[in-house]
Parts: sequence; structure tokens; C-alpha cells
Amino acid sequence: MKRGVLAALFATLATLSACGSYNTGSGNDNAPEQACLDVIDAFARTAERCGVDYATEHDLLVKRDANGDCKNVRSIRDESALRSTCIPSVMAQSCADFASGKLDPTCAAQLQRFE
Repeated sequence: MKRGVLAALFATLATLSACGSYNTGSGNDNAPEQACLDVIDAFARTAERCGVDYATEHDLLVKRDANGDCKNVRSIRDESALRSTCIPSVMAQSCADFASGKLDPTCAAQLQRFE
């Protein structure tokens, strides 16, 4: 699988915002960071299963989609769907579907970060 295909595929998870907003929601303050780490791990593990180096892909995804650090992810669009549907579907995907960018709709625009 070519790195560009995976990069385009993962880009559907990230929504970039130039807003300077502060997350005042309740709950665990590092939950978005952990969700980011978990979803990046799922994509990198699937890429590895499909013949791409895990560490290289993981670092690329963190750099591009979390602006270098998952601490930059401020919220998750729908964490329940991310964890219950998106991540398991990515982990179970065939390499052909993964390479073609075929993703469950729950994966779209999940990582919300501020630049």
C-alpha cells in the first residue's frame, strides 16, 4: 500500500479548525488525546498488517493529523461511535478495502483540533 493512499484515507478523520476555543466540557481532560492515540494506533496497526512500517506510519499520522502531538486534539466528534464502530471496523478491514479508502462513515471527521 502506498503511503499517499493511507495519508488520504486518514485525512477523513481529521477536521482542522483555526478557532481558538477552549474545551469546557466535562469529563476526562485527556480523553481526546487518548482517543487520538487509540485511533492512530488502529490505523497504523492496520497499515502494518498491510505491509507498511508501523512506526513510520504512526509518526506520519501524528505529525499530520494531530499537528505533531495528540495533545493538540481538543475534542472527538463522537467518541462512542469512534470506539464502538470506527476503530473495530478499521482493525478488521481487508487490506484491499483499507488501501482503497473504504471506511465506515463513523470514522469521518472524528479528530477535532485547533491550530
